[in-house]
Amino acid sequence: MQDHMQMVSVIEKLENYLKDHIRYEEEILRKANYKDIERHIAQHKFFIQKVDNLKQELNYNNPLLFEKTANFMKKWFLIHIIQSDKKYQKTATEYLKRK
Repeated sequence: MQDHMQMVSVIEKLENYLKDHIRYEEEILRKANYKDIERHIAQHKFFIQKVDNLKQELNYNNPLLFEKTANFMKKWFLIHIIQSDKKYQKTATEYLKRK
């Protein structure tokens, strides 16, 4: 039961952080007129769907949920944040300097 409650907390925090991160990031990208914003938003939708899937698995007490959550977080941080977000770095930085 304790493990389940910890996973509930982890997934809730992950979902809240992800939504806040995405909301802020997309706002900046829109204001900065980032040219590839639609592709980036599609990636965000994919990650939101992944968290929704984790929440469903939580309801079914999937014994592999901790491992799946850890793998999701690695992929999100390593692939999306380090690679995809880097693509808009120059555009966003220029916009924020003008602001």
